[in-house]
Amino acid sequence: MRILFTNEDEGTQSRLVALQSKPGWYAVTLMDLDSGEVLPCARHLQDLDSAIKLARQWANLEVSK
Repeated sequence: MRILFTNEDEGTQSRLVALQSKPGWYAVTLMDLDSGEVLPCARHLQDLDSAIKLARQWANLEVSK
């Protein structure tokens, strides 16, 4: 599973992937779309809802409360 959250205005994209090595865990990373570089930040979370919320926050997309 891979979910992408793209913020075209800021040129960023957060990526959420299910970790194959740790079933039930998810990784969130952030990419700079202008340079094509993955930024040096990553988090592993065990809850999908928390991972989605973090990915939306990192992409600076509105997060509902």
